[in-house]
Amino acid sequence: MYEHIYDINRNRRFIDHDNLELKHCQDVPEAAFLTNDTAALCSAFQCSHRREQDGTRIWILPPEQFPEWLKSHPECWKSATETMQE
Repeated sequence: MYEHIYDINRNRRFIDHDNLELKHCQDVPEAAFLTNDTAALCSAFQCSHRREQDGTRIWILPPEQFPEWLKSHPECWKSATETMQE
């Protein structure tokens, strides 16, 4: 799972997820933590939102923890206007 964070103080657009090349990023956690990153064993999720500073977080979770992760990170699935008004 990739969580792309954009600095809220900088006025710039989000990068389209299909324009990000993440293979080189995924190969590192795969070598350390995963048996293989084939689609039969691994699912990928990307989200983008704004926070205090730029960054990308890579989360490695077992599938059963993903729903709980989504509940605790609403900024990753609510629209930007919804999270900015809370």
